[in-house]
Amino acid sequence: MSILIVDQNLKELYKLKTELESAGYDDVVAAESVGNALAYYGVDCLGKVPASVELILMDFATPDAQESGFRTGTRASASTGNTVMLGLVDQNNPAMIKRAAVAGAMDVICRPVHKAELLMRFRSALALKAERDAVPPAEGTFATDSDENALDSAQGVSHTTKVLSLASHELKTPLANISGFVDLILLDWERHGAPSEKQQKQMEAVQRNGFRMDALVNDIMAMANIESGTLEISPTDLDLAEELDHVLGYVQGQLNEKRMTLDLIFAEDLSPVHADELRLSQIMVNLLGNACKYSPPDTSITVEVSATDRFAQIDLTDHGYGISAKDQVNLFCQFHRVNNPSAQSVSGTGLGLFVTKQLVEAHGGQIWVKSEEGEGSTFSLTLPLSKLAASQSLPVEQFPELAAAA
Repeated sequence: MSILIVDQNLKELYKLKTELESAGYDDVVAAESVGNALAYYGVDCLGKVPASVELILMDFATPDAQESGFRTGTRASASTGNTVMLGLVDQNNPAMIKRAAVAGAMDVICRPVHKAELLMRFRSALALKAERDAVPPAEGTFATDSDENALDSAQGVSHTTKVLSLASHELKTPLANISGFVDLILLDWERHGAPSEKQQKQMEAVQRNGFRMDALVNDIMAMANIESGTLEISPTDLDLAEELDHVLGYVQGQLNEKRMTLDLIFAEDLSPVHADELRLSQIMVNLLGNACKYSPPDTSITVEVSATDRFAQIDLTDHGYGISAKDQVNLFCQFHRVNNPSAQSVSGTGLGLFVTKQLVEAHGGQIWVKSEEGEGSTFSLTLPLSKLAASQSLPVEQFPELAAAA
């Protein structure tokens, strides 16, 4: 798979290239202009680039972005041929966004570009492309009723998974646009004067619920990949302190809403973990989001990070409603909701912990919980340190909680 970046800003161009390569995208082609890109591939239109080019990130401030690179007129589909295109645009520039839409961009990314957002948009676009490019399985003749029933069942699961995946990807674009415009409004208020207290609270509520919707869509997408056996991770060496600081931005609104505090405690000289950056963020957003939702106001959450021989261990402790021993048995199962009167009033799908467990185990880690009703909960998980391959994990007997459960 190859990715093409066209950006006239050389500093930004090579920053984007470096960030994508560090995330595991090996073949990234960087060009200052559409003309240079066309010359590199030996074609006269970006719609004719080789099939190996799966995604184009196009800077629509580049003078020849539309004139030299695309055919005139609005495109019927959101891609250039079989290649997905994302637009790179300036904030507060509707004309540039319109230009990207006319050229056939599936989505836009506003400057300044944040690495987490860049990778999220790339993976969403590539996953949607994979769904659209998927060839339906050939029909065949089956000799027995049991075979036909098995086929119907498999097709039913496949259809459900595809619907979930497509619906999730289609939700991603409007969600990204909503979040983007909220960010622009808040930034404008910072620069040109504060709004009224009522306006500020209303906009923060929109932003907070946008984050919640994004987390739900991420869980649905992950579940679809898990069900279809296509869940992929791209682990790199990550600084946990830095990553958790980024995650805090997603849950800060929930913490503020309930006047809760969050304490982060890190062991000294902690080695980087070997994990997928976006999946790690999804894991922690799920766990921290649950701790916020299932805790009363004016309480605290503590996240403590320590290290064993080969693994980092994250312990997240809240002072919430707690979980009964009976509920803990099925806690990480799909669609399970805790049977607790205090928790029943909290909205949820029962997907978050199921997805979280699958993501942790995909990294070669483990996750478990210690809790009592009315006494709060501690969720613990392990992730391999950077010197390990992501598939390796410690034997279960080295963790007393897991050994007892086994």
